[in-house]
This record gives sequence, C-alpha cells and structure tokens, in this order.
Amino acid sequence: MQPSPLSYVLFGVLACYANSLAIQCGLKGVVLQRMRLRGQLLYDIGPLLTGIDSPLIRELKIEVEADRDIGEIIDLTNERCPALYLVNHATKTEVLQTKPGRARR
Repeated sequence: MQPSPLSYVLFGVLACYANSLAIQCGLKGVVLQRMRLRGQLLYDIGPLLTGIDSPLIRELKIEVEADRDIGEIIDLTNERCPALYLVNHATKTEVLQTKPGRARR
C-alpha cells in the first residue's frame, strides 16, 4: 500500500503528540527510558468523491508504549497537544492565490 496525503497527516499528528507527551513528562519530572507511539487513521474518501456531507476521518487511534505508567500524563497531553486540538475542533481555513513572485504580508 502506498502512502497517501493522509499518511502524512497521521505522521504529523504522531510527531506533535510525541513531542507534547515528552514535554508533559518533563514538566512532571517523569523520566522515560522508552516511549513508542503507533497510530492509525481510519478514513473514507467517499465524501470527497460524492459530495455527501460526512466525516472524511472516521477515527484517529494513538497507542502509547512507555516504560512507566503515564496514564495521567497521557490524559493531560490529550488536552494540550496542538495537533489533537486541531483534529478535535473545527478550524476555519482560507486558501488564497497570490501572484507569482510577490510575497504576501
């Protein structure tokens, strides 16, 4: 199976989450020797092809493996990770075309 653009979305979310989790562990004084994340993005591109109003991303799963019990820190990270916030909240998006060679300020 070839990567799709949504694969890169998943990798970005996982990278942001891993960083946020490491920061929260550090702030709590928790030193991890091992942390591993595995993610799964369940999606259906049907809405893009048919125009039907339904979610593109059905579910985002993140599994955290660590050498210490960090359940409370995971809960905190779920609230503070910028990527998860973006995924869980509607985001106004604007796409503009600019003229070639002109930087937009």
